[in-house]
Amino acid sequence: MTRPPLICSSHTISGVMPGDPAIARDDFAARAAACAWAGFDGLCLHMRDYALQTRLGASPAALRSILERNGLAVTSVEFLSDWASPTEAARANTDLAFAAARALGAPVVNAGIDALDTGAPLETLVAPLRALCDRAEEAGVRIALEFVAWGSCGSLAEAMDLVAASGGRCGLLLDLWHLARAGVPDQALDAVPPEAVLGLQISDARRPDPRPPREATLDRLFCGEGELDLAGFLARAARLGWNAPVDVEIISPRVAALPVDLRAAHAYETSLPFVNAAWSAYDPA
Repeated sequence: MTRPPLICSSHTISGVMPGDPAIARDDFAARAAACAWAGFDGLCLHMRDYALQTRLGASPAALRSILERNGLAVTSVEFLSDWASPTEAARANTDLAFAAARALGAPVVNAGIDALDTGAPLETLVAPLRALCDRAEEAGVRIALEFVAWGSCGSLAEAMDLVAASGGRCGLLLDLWHLARAGVPDQALDAVPPEAVLGLQISDARRPDPRPPREATLDRLFCGEGELDLAGFLARAARLGWNAPVDVEIISPRVAALPVDLRAAHAYETSLPFVNAAWSAYDPA
């Protein structure tokens, strides 16, 4: 069975940590070339990165040319954390994410479920989510809601309830790190239909980790370096027909400090065997 596209996450290749004033340590062309040289099929672009490129004078056509030259697709744009807020800043972030997706042909924009840990009751997110999906439809993209290991969404079933409340107009982004940290049981994964899965993210981690999740998530490991059940997660994904792109998302100061070519190469080389094994072992017949 053909494996899904293997994608380099924006945080894996940026060379900086989330929240850093700098958006990336290397220029866009160098990062794209490193991803292609490593073997990735595409990349996930951060909306702040797109804003930086436009400020530096790069046109959408120029960015597309770099991607095409390297045989890469942008499969998603990230990351909307404040989409439920009524502020002008939140609307500007949404505008930026949709502009980036339109410019580079990304079909999906990633958005966290209470990623800012406000504790907002899930029922208060329904109306903003429907409005976000309205705008996404106008932009020609879909929203991938990421279940995170903090905030007001306590289970995958609740995340699916949000998808249902949108009328099925959004889907889920399933990150193994968050699923494992939140203790999501395997049977909960089995209940997620393939059409609801718009993206997968993989990394590794030590277990147990006594640190708070919002701290621990910034110290991830390359695939195979920790104790997460990568093989089991990906085997289940193949069996369930989750054929969405698989993003390798290694958020780590150790990884950020590596040269750009090593960031990409090690992320690809450590993840590919897990992905290949899962999809080659599954025969739907």
